Amino acid sequence: MKQAMKHTLTFFAAFLLAPLAALHAASLDIVRDGKVINLVHPEPGHAYASKGGAVEVRDPRKVFAVDAKLGEEFVVKARLRIERAEKSAAAVVFDERDLFLFGGSAGKMMFQSARFKGAKLDRPAPQVVLDGKMFDLEITRSASVFAVRIDGESIVETREKVPEIRSVGLRPWGGVMWIESLVITGDVEKDNKAETLRTDVVSVDPDRNPKNATAEQRARWTEHLRKLPRLDLSERIQRTVLAQGIKEDGKHSPEGYWAHPTTAILADGRTLYAVWTYYHGGHAGPMARSEDGGVTWSRIDEALPPNYWNFKNCPSIYRLTDPQGKERLFVFAMRTLGKAEEDVRELPGRHEGYMPRIVSEDGGKTWRELPPLGVFNRESPWRCVMTFSSIVRLKDGSYLGQFHRFKSPVNDDHYQVMQSVTRDGGLTWSEPTVAFDGETMTRKKPCEPYVFRSPDGSELCSIMRENWRSGTSLMMFSRDEGKTWSRPVETPWGLSGDRHQHVKLPDGRLLFVFRDSAPQFRDEVKTGPLRYFRMDGFVGWVGTYDDLKQARPGQYALRLLPRLGDTGYPGLHQLADATLVATTYGVLAPGEKPSIVSVRFKMSDVEAMAAKQEMTLQKEEQP
Repeated sequence: MKQAMKHTLTFFAAFLLAPLAALHAASLDIVRDGKVINLVHPEPGHAYASKGGAVEVRDPRKVFAVDAKLGEEFVVKARLRIERAEKSAAAVVFDERDLFLFGGSAGKMMFQSARFKGAKLDRPAPQVVLDGKMFDLEITRSASVFAVRIDGESIVETREKVPEIRSVGLRPWGGVMWIESLVITGDVEKDNKAETLRTDVVSVDPDRNPKNATAEQRARWTEHLRKLPRLDLSERIQRTVLAQGIKEDGKHSPEGYWAHPTTAILADGRTLYAVWTYYHGGHAGPMARSEDGGVTWSRIDEALPPNYWNFKNCPSIYRLTDPQGKERLFVFAMRTLGKAEEDVRELPGRHEGYMPRIVSEDGGKTWRELPPLGVFNRESPWRCVMTFSSIVRLKDGSYLGQFHRFKSPVNDDHYQVMQSVTRDGGLTWSEPTVAFDGETMTRKKPCEPYVFRSPDGSELCSIMRENWRSGTSLMMFSRDEGKTWSRPVETPWGLSGDRHQHVKLPDGRLLFVFRDSAPQFRDEVKTGPLRYFRMDGFVGWVGTYDDLKQARPGQYALRLLPRLGDTGYPGLHQLADATLVATTYGVLAPGEKPSIVSVRFKMSDVEAMAAKQEMTLQKEEQP
């Protein structure tokens, strides 16, 4: 069977298969006797492997997607087991939007769907699932019934109007799935093209080359690729490791896996604070302080309130000043851990909710916890995927913070960029409002907004990660202090990335650092002069504000750390002597888990390297 892969990478990993003329089959084997018969992925080992009579699926970013188009009535039967099922988010995935979770974040089975109104589920998984033993899964769909059974026990059943289901897949996320057999009977067709199901879904290959890009987009990206010099500083700049990742244990465990740092600098221009998480998107706890501009760091975890350990996902630290001139340091996070979550520390009377926070009023020496900004419920305006990813000061002295959330509380079909204002230096915040609704744009999921002021002070710009990976990042502008925003447009190619941070250089240019996500063109990055090496990793972009606004290529693209694994969320500061200090996380050597690392360099280093590289290129291009 000819197999092809057109993979959409989303937060829940994409997987869908499109309609086409194909042979109808009463029964279609996907896995038989532990061997793959029909599947989307291009080769064994990419996201699965046959071992010991079962197919092992462990890649958290990919869905074990069935190469089939489903019709009106069908039954899916599988025999499988799941290692670490509880809280793994291992799931059956339907039509990109619906998830049947064997173990959600609260340790219970869940059915996340806005389409299946009558399918309610909030219970522990059967013990056989939790014990990691083989079980039989059966999924039935017809016009009048949708049901999920495990070892014959009814888990979900609804007889209300049943939505159409066109595709199905399995996603291990934090667990490992072992599949002995997987077969679909009934109204099922083989789908040899393996296209995406919905016309508004972009297929992206592993090199992030969007297949649905317009000719205009491709021409613009190619021009930027040709004109933007790229400099590899990764082996030439000073590194300081704040927290060392340990050797990978093969179990995807959180120990020694550090991620998502953010930083703040005090008014003295040399004292830095950094906070980060245990594991990717995990809980908080670590904090470090540097009194010499990031040359050396010391851990100060013991100074933090006990409940800070229970803060979940990407803690973000900010220095804010109230109208009376009082400075405070704040750390915000997405939410607190639930009572049933694996790493929770139960504390009597502890705060729980969205956007938990701690504050220091003495320059970081002591800290106390404040109540979360939002309570735990699906209607909370503070419901979020990540806390404030940026905060900018407004002309009247108040601050505007931006964050993002899923538009629906039960699926990630569409993202919204939200914003809130504080007028008392961060103690209280206005109810969040929508700055941009991603549903209003086709094939776009704006998130992780980075809002900053233009060098002349006249407007605000917000750069957003684009999580469909359908093109470059997005940017929007406001000339009324964030009251209204322009419709987002694409950033320059070299500024495409995640979780941007920036500083204004002494000569007026801007330096941004971020995790690279620029669309790549395999033919152009294979060979050729130095400027065509693939960036991929923790990177920077240098250009003017006008370069950014007019979507011009910019002056330089910088590689600061190569991507050897999970990497990229940064903090960035400029010291009095023009030293640039960028702090991120990344794998420093093959076989290790990510470390927290700070890199230091000056633009004079960049300029010298650029001049040397230009001379090399000129020599290479001479006949």
